[in-house]
Amino acid sequence: MHEYHLKHLGRDSVLAPDVDQKARSAHARLRGAGHATTADLSLYLGMSLRTVPEVLDEHGIRTNRAGRTMWADIWEKLWHIPEVPAERHELMRKPLLTVEQVAERAGMSPRSILRDGDRGRSRYGLPRHVQLSPRRRRYHPEMILLWEMEMPLEDWMRPVTRRARMGLKPRIAPVRPP
Repeated sequence: MHEYHLKHLGRDSVLAPDVDQKARSAHARLRGAGHATTADLSLYLGMSLRTVPEVLDEHGIRTNRAGRTMWADIWEKLWHIPEVPAERHELMRKPLLTVEQVAERAGMSPRSILRDGDRGRSRYGLPRHVQLSPRRRRYHPEMILLWEMEMPLEDWMRPVTRRARMGLKPRIAPVRPP
């Protein structure tokens, strides 16, 4: 642009000053993880474009007028993780693994993975999964990787119960005398 036009727009010099990186990071934190399109969610969930809106409705995940969904809502509703650190957003956006992919990585049959996931207490110590529909179960690749390395989940990856999100104390069963 011409120098005259820059002054007219309220800028004093021809070159605009660089944006402060701290300000940029703070703005990104306020903006959050951003929005996902239906195509992004199709890749993330490993399902067709047609079934994504049905799954979102089943889990109470809303879309905006443009048909986009906030990643933070997805992680909170599906994984019960209310806050994902900004540096972990890309990690959480990785496509989820199917039962067959987990079975192949673990060296087991898919049926064993399904049975283990249906138990109240996992025999193999598998991390939690997301039940998208009666026939669709998905695992997060980072949780599976930590399981393979026999490492515990990071604190931010642990699910937060609804009661804890509301600020209530966990319910403790009364102790009955013998």
